[in-house]
Amino acid sequence: MRAPFRAGVTALAVTSGALFGTAAAAHAADPKILYVQATSASCSDSGPGTAAQPFCTISAAAAIVTAGQTVEIGTGTYRERVTIPRSGTPGQPITFRMAPVGGRELAGPTAGFVIDGQHHIRLERIQVSRARDLPALDIRDSSAITIEWGSFTLDETATAPAIRLAGVTASQLNGPYISGWLGGGGLSMDAATTGVIANAVTARAPGLTRAADGSIGIDVAGPGNTIINSLVQGYGGAGIMIGPDATGTVVTNNWIYFGAGYGIHNRGAAGTAITNNAVRSRCLDGIRIDGPSSGVSVQNNVLINNGHLGQTYCQGGPLDGVELAVYDDAIDDTVVDYNDAYHYQANSPNLYSWNGTPMGLAAFRTASGQSTNDKEAALPKDHQDSANSTAPGYSATDRTGKARADDPTVPNTGAGPVTYADRGPVETIRRPTALTIVTANVTISTVTVDASTSQPGWLPITAYTFSFGDGTTITQTSPRITHRYRRPGKYSVLTTVTATDGLYSSRTDLINLLPWTSTGPPSADGLARRHHSW
Repeated sequence: MRAPFRAGVTALAVTSGALFGTAAAAHAADPKILYVQATSASCSDSGPGTAAQPFCTISAAAAIVTAGQTVEIGTGTYRERVTIPRSGTPGQPITFRMAPVGGRELAGPTAGFVIDGQHHIRLERIQVSRARDLPALDIRDSSAITIEWGSFTLDETATAPAIRLAGVTASQLNGPYISGWLGGGGLSMDAATTGVIANAVTARAPGLTRAADGSIGIDVAGPGNTIINSLVQGYGGAGIMIGPDATGTVVTNNWIYFGAGYGIHNRGAAGTAITNNAVRSRCLDGIRIDGPSSGVSVQNNVLINNGHLGQTYCQGGPLDGVELAVYDDAIDDTVVDYNDAYHYQANSPNLYSWNGTPMGLAAFRTASGQSTNDKEAALPKDHQDSANSTAPGYSATDRTGKARADDPTVPNTGAGPVTYADRGPVETIRRPTALTIVTANVTISTVTVDASTSQPGWLPITAYTFSFGDGTTITQTSPRITHRYRRPGKYSVLTTVTATDGLYSSRTDLINLLPWTSTGPPSADGLARRHHSW
């Protein structure tokens, strides 16, 4: 007698967007790669630097690496400060990278990397921890430097910034994580640094309570630099500081929140574009423009609950702060428009400051002649489809790389060629949500998937794709389908719902069709059901 099948359905995951996979690189012999692995029993600093006989220290590899070669740093704790002694070329940079797996880091009071007077250098996934006496990454008088991801953290007693750029030009920082502590600061760019793009930098100060420590998350002192898509938390001086000589700085698509100091402080620079940022819960002004600042644009920003509003980490600091403040010579020509600001309560008299006088939105409009399209609003829906796409520094994508999208349920009240761009750093996009009811028939080895309860996004769902885990994939306009399996086993059923705008989401259900070891089927009618409502 053939045993009945055991049937079960388990929800595994919900995914949206593209799927990504990773694969470990094979250690084939390659003269372009020099290997370092301190934990290898065969490592030698006089060795060839192959996978079979790697260097023991990073500095040994740095001493011989040439243009077009890569130093791959494997498992180990490296208590060294590595100076890169030569340059790459435009087509053949010198690259230092951490291996994709295994515990590996540079650690200790003087640990880190130094690039001095070089060009065309790449650092990928570099990990430096507990630096104290010197910056974890110190780049001086160099150009065409690229930093890809990595982590640069300081000891809590440090006084130097985690990353320091001095005289650096035409370079990029993409995605580094910085933990600067309050005494040392995060990313410092001196007055001779120009043409640097700091993209997707995360700078966090672990402490938030030192109101007067003067530390800065991202300090920009030189001209022509861009801070974009970044996140700054903490720091007592400012989240982002733009110094007097930092002409033409672009600050866009950034999140700045919590912490005792200003959110974004333009301290005398000319031509700054402060666009599509979100600043929240700073103890002082969310955005402050002062000193001899001129030609500054402050547009499309979202400012919420900045100033001393009872936050515990504000204790010991000044009992003031507004959402947006314009002082001194900056009152002459600063452009303020298309911002959303909310200061603890509706109709707040401390929403703005005009040369030291706190006031609400209507009074600020009268005093400044600005803010025609500003709103006193705090909810995400208030930010939608209302930004100025001609504002200096405006980006066609948000901080996560999403393109601007039009919510058909929201009137387009923005300016410029893209009237539906959102204010703040995040473009709201509502995609469909895949929901399923899955029924497995024990007797005839079938599964029925019903996705009719799926929720649409902005536009209707028009396609349902079912992948049953046995090589069968079917796309149809109907949300319901039944599939028969040829043999018992465990299967993953992937259901994807796609809207007319191409946005989609997926969910996976696990189906278990194996012989029962118990004395009977799971129910009298031979059916096993699981209803999924999330």
